[in-house]
Amino acid sequence: MILYAMIVRSRDGLILSASTESESVREVKESRTALKLLGKKVAKYPDRCTLRLNPHVIHFITSLGVTFMALCESNYPIVLAFSYLNELMKEFIMVYNTSQINNAVRPYTFIEFDNFVYKMRQRYNSPRTLTTKLNLPDLSTEIKLRPPHLLSAYDIQLHNGRSNGETVVNFSSRITPISWFGIISMTLSSFLVLFNVVRGLVALSESKFEDRDGSNPLHDYPKRRILKTCMSFSLICMCNMLVWTIRDTWQILVHVAVASALTFNIVTRKFEAKAPNYNV
Repeated sequence: MILYAMIVRSRDGLILSASTESESVREVKESRTALKLLGKKVAKYPDRCTLRLNPHVIHFITSLGVTFMALCESNYPIVLAFSYLNELMKEFIMVYNTSQINNAVRPYTFIEFDNFVYKMRQRYNSPRTLTTKLNLPDLSTEIKLRPPHLLSAYDIQLHNGRSNGETVVNFSSRITPISWFGIISMTLSSFLVLFNVVRGLVALSESKFEDRDGSNPLHDYPKRRILKTCMSFSLICMCNMLVWTIRDTWQILVHVAVASALTFNIVTRKFEAKAPNYNV
């Protein structure tokens, strides 16, 4: 059966109308969230696509800058799903013109259209009485000749609840909860990290330092000091860019600010002034 339907503006994913959200099952809610997130990316894909999410499937078509999307059960006939979307498309284009669609600013601008969406959904959810009233062979032949483009979770950057630059969810490949063995492994790993830190501190406190003639090596003037400092600063900035999506902006700014301060101090550090008659 058809669980949910949504109409969005293709260029920016603005929701123009949708059916009533009556299902409260967790899997349906998650798939519906994925449908809404996919609606923001439809401009990148062909005019007829399918995305399979266990245990549901998403079908959508695009025409005249508007995308019509349907969330269905995985066993719902694909011909009926696309026939339903075609019905929505024909009616929507007849009721609203291009100017109205382009001038829409707020979500659900055409919320009154949800009555038609709901009625058609109820009609298509009774396929036994529906197939006798529809002429599906032509659409079935068209789908066989030009099947919908199959999308994957990676095509739309859905992976384990996060994506590059955007927060998205992939319900078909969600990682299972951590097992007791994993919890024990993490606990032992944390214990070993703490143990090695303590060992390192004890070793430093008990170390014997040999006397060394001359100045402290930290006070010497290393060769290519500015070059090495700039390279280190660049490396720190690059590393922070790599973790941009998983760190807070303030964390990035603090790391870069501290690195900048250290770089400034190293570059501007001058030679120590020699006392009078130093070489005498």
